[in-house]
Amino acid sequence: MVLVSAMHITAGIYVNDNESGLIEDIDEWLEKTRALSAKIIGTMTRAEDNGDSHLKALLIHHQVIVPITKGRLESRPMAAGLLR
Repeated sequence: MVLVSAMHITAGIYVNDNESGLIEDIDEWLEKTRALSAKIIGTMTRAEDNGDSHLKALLIHHQVIVPITKGRLESRPMAAGLLR
């Protein structure tokens, strides 16, 4: 097992199937946080210029654990780790 960590507060890592439609859906879903962030951050007393990045990081997380066998990543044929 290996822990993969983005090491930045607003970065995120996820592991899922490497299918372009799925990746586009996830990206679109995450982009919807921008409007939500503007609404939430707009009501706070201290402004945050990248509030949507903080919300995305809460949804995606900043680290994953992946299985390694004999020095190779063990995954399904369609799976891939994606850094966002």
